[in-house]
Amino acid sequence: MRTLIFFFNILVLSSFCCSADYPRLGRTDDESLTIAVQIIEGYLGKESPALVKRLQSPHPQSRFTKRCGLQTDQSLSNIKHLLTSNKLTIQKDSTKGTNTYVLGIQGRPDVCDTVELQFPNDPKLNLLHQLLPLQFSTRLKAREHKPTPSEVVNTFYTIIDCTFVDHPKRTVLIRCPSDDHVGEKEWSKRISIACQALGWSCITCHFKDASLVQESLTQALYTALGEVLSPDYAFCVFYRMKFIPIKCKNNFLYLTEMPQSFCELNGKPTPLGTIALKYNGLIDSNPSQIWLQDFTQQNGRSQILVLNGYPSTHRTSFRAPLFQGIFYCGVNWDSGRSSQESKNLFQALEELGLMHVYGPACRWQHLGSSYKGFIPVDGVTMLDRIHECGAGLCIHWSHHRDAAIPMSRFFEICAAGGLAICDNHPWIREHFGDAALFFDHTKPWEDRVTEIKAHWDWIQSHPDEAKAMAKRAHTRFIEKYAIEVTLKEIEEQTKQL
Repeated sequence: MRTLIFFFNILVLSSFCCSADYPRLGRTDDESLTIAVQIIEGYLGKESPALVKRLQSPHPQSRFTKRCGLQTDQSLSNIKHLLTSNKLTIQKDSTKGTNTYVLGIQGRPDVCDTVELQFPNDPKLNLLHQLLPLQFSTRLKAREHKPTPSEVVNTFYTIIDCTFVDHPKRTVLIRCPSDDHVGEKEWSKRISIACQALGWSCITCHFKDASLVQESLTQALYTALGEVLSPDYAFCVFYRMKFIPIKCKNNFLYLTEMPQSFCELNGKPTPLGTIALKYNGLIDSNPSQIWLQDFTQQNGRSQILVLNGYPSTHRTSFRAPLFQGIFYCGVNWDSGRSSQESKNLFQALEELGLMHVYGPACRWQHLGSSYKGFIPVDGVTMLDRIHECGAGLCIHWSHHRDAAIPMSRFFEICAAGGLAICDNHPWIREHFGDAALFFDHTKPWEDRVTEIKAHWDWIQSHPDEAKAMAKRAHTRFIEKYAIEVTLKEIEEQTKQL
């Protein structure tokens, strides 16, 4: 996180705090304690060493700091102790504005300062400041547990990612599953980058696998974000997450699975289909949306906006590949890509010295030097690794391939300026047939190794032609399939609603 700059203007009082202009000090009230915990626990010890120093070396003319003993050697832990033991108090001064507080010591009405909190360079903190006054305890399913301000603050910083722009044209809220779903988390990062390129602000809420209380608090924060932000669009990037209603007219779900996952042969919704029908819009990765339009109409939801969109990536500038190796990244979650045949294929490619393989270490224990580690989930590092290699191996789950649904890996290779070596995927053949290389996935693994090696040899002997193919793929991706294209289409379609 970037360095945060806080402006604390310490106003020296000309009279004692017990004057009529200021509230009487005592035990910290709930709202003030929330703000205090936010400042002390959320920031002082983590993000703003300069602010710690400011409190440890207070204004020499400050009546409060002189009398309460906060001298230059005062440690942060002692400040926290004073606050949590209610010795150090902070209360809102409603007579001075929304961000003005009175700082004092219990039982010492003659010792206080007013503190004005302003966070002009930290919109994330400003967002938290808007959320904290809300009553989260009334939103929780586990009503018997009242979350402390510290729990709210810590949960906020654990699950919320923000990309703010000045004077945003649109505001987007994304709901993403737990950290185990690396692909969806990476995808949400790329949506955020695309939003920023369009001049949109984007806030992502990560739902993590945790206790019931933690899950309930996460849901409460998500619905509160809807109230505070009133986003133009809300996107759920994982079709298996349950629907959570929020204050947003355009609540979209991305569908990246086959029609039979959502509707039965008679057109009735499956459990996943029932969830999908609760949204205002559906963004489908299937090549045709006819099935989805029929599905929504048959189930009385013809007003749902149906659009086509893929698990793609944001727009990039073309960088000519150097062709130093073949990139591959995966978690091998399906039976095909985790099979012994697949392991044999990658071990044989490793022996040829071609591969740079990335992913969770536990999924690649059968490899040696070709395994290069886990790629940070930040929306850009994977593209950099693909560009360093120049070529990328793209292997689909068999069900996606049979349904002609392209998945993220192909678009990532295109966005990075690489040349894709793909299984025989029908959609990719139709739309990128002259801008990619293909191997027959139905052949034995030994034959697939031979074909992939032959493609690599051709790249090495025809670098200019290979770069031209990569350039065609990148241009086509930018023009038709980048995330910005989908976002602009959503914007155009929702104008008509």
